[in-house]
Amino acid sequence: MKIKRDFLSGPKRSVSALLAAAIVFLSFSAVRVISVNAASSNSNDDVAKHEDRIEEIKREQERIRNEIANLSDSIDDLMKEKAYYDSLVELSDEKIAEAELLVEAMRARSQQYADDIKKKQDEQAQLYEDIKERMVVSYESGGTFASYLEVLFDAESIMDFLIGIENAANLMRYDTLLMNEQKRLEKELDEAKQAHDKSLADEEAVLAALETDREENDRLSAQNASLIDNAMKDLEEREEIQKKLDEEEERENKEIEELIEKIIKQREEERKAEESRKAEESRKAEESRKAEESRRLEESRKAEESKNEAGSGGAAEETTGAPETTSPEPPEDGKVTYLWPLDEKYTNITSRFGYRKDPFGSGKTTYHSGTDIYAPKGAKIYAGRAGKVVISKKSSSYGNYIMIDHGDGIFTLYAHCNKLISKVGDYVEQGQVIAEVGATGHVTGTHLHLEVRIGTERVDALDYFTVPKG
Repeated sequence: MKIKRDFLSGPKRSVSALLAAAIVFLSFSAVRVISVNAASSNSNDDVAKHEDRIEEIKREQERIRNEIANLSDSIDDLMKEKAYYDSLVELSDEKIAEAELLVEAMRARSQQYADDIKKKQDEQAQLYEDIKERMVVSYESGGTFASYLEVLFDAESIMDFLIGIENAANLMRYDTLLMNEQKRLEKELDEAKQAHDKSLADEEAVLAALETDREENDRLSAQNASLIDNAMKDLEEREEIQKKLDEEEERENKEIEELIEKIIKQREEERKAEESRKAEESRKAEESRKAEESRRLEESRKAEESKNEAGSGGAAEETTGAPETTSPEPPEDGKVTYLWPLDEKYTNITSRFGYRKDPFGSGKTTYHSGTDIYAPKGAKIYAGRAGKVVISKKSSSYGNYIMIDHGDGIFTLYAHCNKLISKVGDYVEQGQVIAEVGATGHVTGTHLHLEVRIGTERVDALDYFTVPKG
């Protein structure tokens, strides 16, 4: 905006002209700020719209990945996984398209900032010319203060004097307005440059992420295309691994059965030996009793004969025979109780005894010899009954496991332990901590595998262990 030299040169200029100049100046500034801010706001709205959609896509992709992570290796879940990967590829395509639109919006925003900077620089240059011209006028008038005095002292009447005061005040306000406008323009120009630099940096970051997204999209597409083929190959490998594990489990179970048979045979031999010992003791006791009875009868006969010979004619003493004996009372036939092997808050049965769908993804129906109870790693495992630990070892199928002989032909087994505490030969009381829950051996997660065996036969543990009520 040009400020004419004659407009500021003397006391005869009109106040309305000064006011008109100030109003025009202010109105121009307001319109300029509003138009620039509106343009910047539109650009930022476009950028924000695409950024919000990209974040929504990321959240949806993360949700699908979590779903995939929770799938098993079964054939059914394989088809679900394929559908999930289809969705991931579609979302990846949409994310790339949104990123490309975001780059365009950022470039438009950066150009808007550049245009804004150019306008501010032009305005700053024009304002500088206005200030410079005002300084020239002030100099020619003897300085700013002198020009103010000139307005006052050139008055020819009281009315001219009052008008001069108002004109001087208008000059001062106008000069202040020019200085403030200069400061505002400098601040806005600095902010516009910073916004422009940030917009360019954001654009570079989005371009780098876009390149990564394209690479990820290629990887997902290739993985999706080969998913079924790879899964079938994996399935064949898993079946081979499962076969080896089944063989190992069969060998382990055979060793357990042989040990149980050995214990039962040994216990039977000990029982028979005890019975033989007791029978021998009874026979000897009976022979001793009979010998004692014969001795007493002989003594009694001899005494009777002596009396008869003596002619006493008295009656013979009554003999009592063997002392009276009582048989021991049989033990009370109480029902044996089993203590829940975990803290009572862990009652979630994840797999029951009997036939079930193979949890390792073969799609087959397999026999489950125990009861699986969920508990976190490190949870304490308690002996269900008192007894002697006959196994405390590690195998590829059971992992770390313990078996207790309860002495009546019943055995309890606790498998997949993280840590074994009791050792072979230990006598443990009911409720004693014998191990900790883990995920060792052939498992899909942390839990306790509990078995009950009557002799070599495996039975449902829940027929013996009662699940605690909430």
